[in-house]
Amino acid sequence: MPDDNRREKPEVLSPEEARQGRWGWQVLMVLVVGLLLAMGVWWGVEIYGENIAPTPEAEVGNPSTTPAPAPSQPAPATPPAN
Repeated sequence: MPDDNRREKPEVLSPEEARQGRWGWQVLMVLVVGLLLAMGVWWGVEIYGENIAPTPEAEVGNPSTTPAPAPSQPAPATPPAN
């Protein structure tokens, strides 16, 4: 049984017609607007992060602001063990 599809010649397309999609100014605008939005969000997060960051004085365990412990009473001298 012969295959009828082999007799047909393939359709010849120009390079412009063969493209699946075109790059145009619309695609460029979507990319630029997306980049600008991402930069704006990043900037907002940076500002928010700086505003909620604790000051160095308020950080727990900062030795420069931790008061020194009060000197305790010296322990009574114990005699050496024999």
